[in-house]
Amino acid sequence: MLRESSSTAHHLQSLRRRAAEVTVLTERQREVLDLVSCGSSNEEIAAALFITQRTVKSHVALLMDRLKVDSRLKLAQIALVWQLQDCPQGQFPKSSW
Repeated sequence: MLRESSSTAHHLQSLRRRAAEVTVLTERQREVLDLVSCGSSNEEIAAALFITQRTVKSHVALLMDRLKVDSRLKLAQIALVWQLQDCPQGQFPKSSW
């Protein structure tokens, strides 16, 4: 049990470090990250942002590279940590970014 707690704490610390990198993203990259974190598909993101799916794929690949993750799930985790870090304790963010 202690090992799981240590592993969880290490994972959260890693997410917090990566979430700090969100500040260097462009507004468009943050919009894509926000939609990825909501579980939107590339097709849905493209429609919402009026861009092509190829552009979405490019943004997602760049986000994964810049934030040093290998999945959309990890991107979503980083987005959630980013959104929560500035919230008063016990409150959830009212809006993204």
